[in-house]
Amino acid sequence: ATDTFVLTTAPTRFQQDAGGVCGARRNTLNIAWTLNCELCLSIHPVYVGDTVTFEWTGFHNVHTLDAGKYENCSFAGGTNLGGSSPVSVVITESDVGNTLYFGCTVSTHCSAGGMRGGLKVL
Repeated sequence: ATDTFVLTTAPTRFQQDAGGVCGARRNTLNIAWTLNCELCLSIHPVYVGDTVTFEWTGFHNVHTLDAGKYENCSFAGGTNLGGSSPVSVVITESDVGNTLYFGCTVSTHCSAGGMRGGLKVL
């Protein structure tokens, strides 16, 4: 469990702390954010209060994608959450019922390297 959000330059919706949310689980999902990573190219269940942390070495970033642009790795309209490891995202009540999509915009890391995945907020 974690109480902090380390990426302070992210949009406000990603900076919220779930500390006051009734029933928040506050678990942490660590993703080794690398080419063809073990947790990439799939959708993972998460809950309000969970923190998802992307960690890597080398040159990568974490960027949001719209649902309709996930398969093609089109980042237009998405948000760059950071290019320095780690990048953490706290799941909030406003995310419930949505799937949040993430990918790496560096070169072909998303399309050819499989650096993308989703979080289904339950």
